[in-house]
Amino acid sequence: MISLIRYDLKRQRKFILWAGLVAILALVGSFFLVRMPFFLNIMRDKDFTDIILISSIVILLVGNIFFLGKILYRDFFTSEGYFTFSLPAGGFDYVMAKIIEVGGFYLLTSLAFSVVLAALGFVITSDFIFYLAHGFAMDMFLTMLLLLAFAKVRFKDGFGIGKAILLIGLIFLPLVIITNFFALVLVEDGLNVLSNMGLAFIYPFAYGGAGVYKILTPIIYYFVGACIMVLVDSFYLRDNVNLI
Repeated sequence: MISLIRYDLKRQRKFILWAGLVAILALVGSFFLVRMPFFLNIMRDKDFTDIILISSIVILLVGNIFFLGKILYRDFFTSEGYFTFSLPAGGFDYVMAKIIEVGGFYLLTSLAFSVVLAALGFVITSDFIFYLAHGFAMDMFLTMLLLLAFAKVRFKDGFGIGKAILLIGLIFLPLVIITNFFALVLVEDGLNVLSNMGLAFIYPFAYGGAGVYKILTPIIYYFVGACIMVLVDSFYLRDNVNLI
């Protein structure tokens, strides 16, 4: 597993360096911006701060998804895959290596993201941390889904891009149904079961008389699903990796 991680980090060093450079530039930029009177006046506008926050979250998620797709594409659809799967590591080792790499990248980018927002004057609340935790669980689940989809397309297991997209959509569908009828929600007075939370798989919050509600069902679903997919992916690669 260590050899796989080391090899992947070596392959992705340029992308990681660029991501680090962007984070440093964003931090330096925020340091100067908060010292400019015009920016401080703009930051008093809630609509503007919401745009900054949402745009930053989108950039964070897109960057992590791109990193995930990049390493999986190289393994399954380029000649580099021959070396990757020739290393003395089994299917489980390969799957765990991808979880460590993608998870580590997410945590580092989330940390950089949080530091930049804090430097701009945003308050890092428990709601914000909960949202990052939701994104982490979703990222792990998506990693396992994409790994299986890429592998099935690569090994021509009667599987094309269309079926891969359909598979991912169908696996997310139960979560949408569950959260729409009986979502586990954390409110001020404890845990409750509420309905009409169908968009919680993307945005795990709701608003009511008790303030902000944290919807726990998606995180639980993603965590359990990722654990199951680790086993599914490991067995699938064990049986098909020799075809690479």
